[in-house]
Amino acid sequence: VSETGQTAILIGNPLTKESSFKFNKETIEENKLNIYNELTQLISEYVIPIKTKDFIVPSFTTQPGIYFYEIRNSNNTIAKGKMIYIK
Repeated sequence: VSETGQTAILIGNPLTKESSFKFNKETIEENKLNIYNELTQLISEYVIPIKTKDFIVPSFTTQPGIYFYEIRNSNNTIAKGKMIYIK
């Protein structure tokens, strides 16, 4: 939970075309979604716009596996966890 009380959860894990992050309230600033592989290497980075309540997970891979995500605003981590992609 950030200082602003912002939280997000991943709906749809293992990942599908409909998987998304659901925020408990609209974002009040741009947030950043970072996705890492099992070696903790950054493989994708996305901007989540202001006033977002639902953010569909972009297609970032074709390789099955476990990936880690982190959603951050300018000061805090809002959410982090792991996601699974199955072919």
